[in-house]
Amino acid sequence: MKKLIKLIVETKSSIPDLVSQLGSVFGDSISVQGFSIDDPAAYRFSGETAILASAISAADFPEIKEQHLQNHRVIPVNLVLQREHLPRLNDYPKGTQVLVVNVTKFMAEETIAQLCQAGYGHLAFTPWYPGCGGPEIPLAVTPGEMALVPGFVTTCIDLGPRLIDIMTIVELADTLNCSYLLNTRRFYDYFSQQHNPSAGISILVQENQQLTQQLATLTQMANLPIIGIDADGKIFDCNFSAAELLNVSRGQLLQREPAFLPEELLSSCKTLQIPVSRQVALPSGELCSVDLTPITRGTYYLGAYAMLTPVRQKGRAVPASAGDRKGHVAKYHFSDIRGTSPQLRQAVELAQKMARTESSILITGESGTGKELFAHAIHNSSPRAEAPFVAINCAALADNLLESELFGYEEGAFTGARKGGKVGLFELANSGTIFLDEIEGMALSTQLKLLRVIQEREIMRVGGDRVIPIDVRIISACNQDLSVMMREGNFRDDLFYRVSTLPLNLPPLR
Repeated sequence: MKKLIKLIVETKSSIPDLVSQLGSVFGDSISVQGFSIDDPAAYRFSGETAILASAISAADFPEIKEQHLQNHRVIPVNLVLQREHLPRLNDYPKGTQVLVVNVTKFMAEETIAQLCQAGYGHLAFTPWYPGCGGPEIPLAVTPGEMALVPGFVTTCIDLGPRLIDIMTIVELADTLNCSYLLNTRRFYDYFSQQHNPSAGISILVQENQQLTQQLATLTQMANLPIIGIDADGKIFDCNFSAAELLNVSRGQLLQREPAFLPEELLSSCKTLQIPVSRQVALPSGELCSVDLTPITRGTYYLGAYAMLTPVRQKGRAVPASAGDRKGHVAKYHFSDIRGTSPQLRQAVELAQKMARTESSILITGESGTGKELFAHAIHNSSPRAEAPFVAINCAALADNLLESELFGYEEGAFTGARKGGKVGLFELANSGTIFLDEIEGMALSTQLKLLRVIQEREIMRVGGDRVIPIDVRIISACNQDLSVMMREGNFRDDLFYRVSTLPLNLPPLR
């Protein structure tokens, strides 16, 4: 059901722009009725969710509120300049006379104040509005009021209609109980159009945008069905696996209450702020295990993430992982590494510390020193232990074959390509570890593609045009001196520094 907003403005001509701006952020969730300040209908109320009052001078607003709005919460609308056309003012030297044209004296002076806040205080601004007198200045600026520009002006810069500022949008979203819209692309697009005098607000919005996009990407990359639930018990995010499991579209899930989750389970997670688990029946009747993990900031409960696992899949190491189905698992642990020499024990201790990080590891050592054994053990002691471990010997395959094995290929990519294409080892290792043994045997062309994978965290299959995001830790091994190979031009310097973030040198058996 749409939420009704009453918009009260000083000039009726500004209503279409303001209504359009609200619609660009809130979409179909609202219906806006606009009135001028002198319209008696503005003060007749019939179930409005929010009341916005725009462009009412500080002197008039208290009187109007006392007479007509004393029993209603009113959100004052602050307007800010668009940033797109402001740079045109940079062409004029200090002291240039500029007429600022707006509907009223208050609005013209307010526009001048915002121009000064935007860094254009070096210009000599003079307010102009209908009915006023003053000097005939040939240069003018106006926030979208070109019809009011006097005839003696020869050059006018239209800055475009002023925009409802972000703080007003945030307060309105809170009033309407739809703060989730502040994490949408249209909110960020709207924010990017305006010049905001507060650097702090800009930084917070940009950081929030970055974190939101990162979190959404991680949610979609997860193999298991995942649902994000906010503090009010509504779904604010979910991946397509969850939508498929619940047999609805992702859009149908968002902003709904997860009716299949028992209320006492959500309440327990919120009150105790600890992970809780339970088996529940989905609307389809299928039994599902739910692992609910709280999202907290200090002692504040912000929501929870629910991981859904059909009971028929429970007990598998990685329920939805292609890597698990193909048997890509690490077989050895640090307990399998035998030896008492100080050099070996030191290498084991160092490897155990490395296992707890996410950085790439390069294991060096002579043949037979146990490089793959260490790679298995590092994976099994890492946070990715339950995810796939995929190993490949880079020197054992021809260049073109190695590339197709690592990145996969699409059907028809080359003669002899398997029907339906093939999933590459990086995809199989998603969320886990890939072990590149004898990496020095990799051709320079493949090294370049591997470098891009490490930098961008995404791959593209041979013969394909679709970018596939991946989350893989890389452990490499070599038994040659890569510094010599770099000097000879057989191994890329930039790739070396990427794969050897954490170097681990194993002592020779002798």
